[in-house]
Amino acid sequence: SSGINAEWPLRPGSTAETSIATASLSRELEDLKKKVSTMNDNFTDLESRKKDKGPWKCYHYTESDREWRANHEATEAEMCERVTGGKFTRGKNDMVPDCGTCWCCQDQSALIPVDGGWGFWSDWGECSAECDGGVQTRERSCTDPAPAHGGVECRVEGEESRECNSEQCPDYTMYILCDDVLTIYVDGTERQAAGLSTWNVMSTLNIPASSELIAVKCFNGGGGYGIIGSVQDAEGGDILATDSSWKCSNTLESGWSLPGFKEGNTWRAATDLGDGHFMMADHGEDIPSSNMNKRVIWTGSSSDTTVYCRKTIK
Repeated sequence: SSGINAEWPLRPGSTAETSIATASLSRELEDLKKKVSTMNDNFTDLESRKKDKGPWKCYHYTESDREWRANHEATEAEMCERVTGGKFTRGKNDMVPDCGTCWCCQDQSALIPVDGGWGFWSDWGECSAECDGGVQTRERSCTDPAPAHGGVECRVEGEESRECNSEQCPDYTMYILCDDVLTIYVDGTERQAAGLSTWNVMSTLNIPASSELIAVKCFNGGGGYGIIGSVQDAEGGDILATDSSWKCSNTLESGWSLPGFKEGNTWRAATDLGDGHFMMADHGEDIPSSNMNKRVIWTGSSSDTTVYCRKTIK
């Protein structure tokens, strides 16, 4: 548009008419400026108001934005929500370096999928055994970075393990006495030791620290009866001692000396024969025990001639 009204009767030399024409041209120019401003606003909405700055996107105010804010008495946050289409994250006063001279900033990282990454391994944990082989583990977390916004989780495992303390544990020592004839089984295997057939001689034998079960058979040939004993580690610490936690029976059953044997109705808690029993008085001090209260045990019947007793170590 030329900006000239074709209906104006222009008369060269007429001061009045020239003034009118000049005023009309000024109004046309103002209207044209507004149209150009509107066009610029539209272009700005599409391109200029969104300047990519790394993970941030920047938005600028326009004159129409300011007018809208004034008319609606809006806050800066409300203004930014209007400018960014509701995606406002931070304003100019938040001092976001990447936003430069932008008035409103949107954190674009919230829109980008982030795949997870492994962090550093932790220290190795405590070994599950002091000897004879244990396992220790360590872990790492999928936090460097953590998966976000639809990103994939870390692959492979976040935990690994290794063997530890593989050296053999020192043997335990068993001290035991039976009136009259004793047979000893360790995890189902019969063990030999001096004094097993002598009622008043304590038998001593080493057993692996990895053992799970002690089982003993005591035959009473007449007169007194009873079983007393203990097991200690290499440092003299108590592992177990004969007491009412043992299970005893007067019936021979297949597999009774094995760790996996299921004790049926014939198996009862061992009977404590009391402090006055002659084996306590005559041999109690011979059986080592630091803290455990070793006792003379039997089944609940004094008429039982052969008794089977067992105790789980681990």
